[in-house]
Amino acid sequence: MQRDAMHEYLAKGFEEKPYALGLVSPTAVLEVFVSKHGTWTIVITSPNFMSCFVASGDSWAELPGDLDPGA
Repeated sequence: MQRDAMHEYLAKGFEEKPYALGLVSPTAVLEVFVSKHGTWTIVITSPNFMSCFVASGDSWAELPGDLDPGA
């Protein structure tokens, strides 16, 4: 579905909001959505703004401490 529609679907249906994103390749962006209830969804979006689900689940948890991607 279109990226905006995906954001709306996750917000209304699961109270999930964008949490993080990263470039997978020159043609894809990975987005992670999470809710305060612990649900999460991973979505891939292409340059034409079409998005698809990759994975979803529950019991999302933050890791303690500072995250240093360069470590």
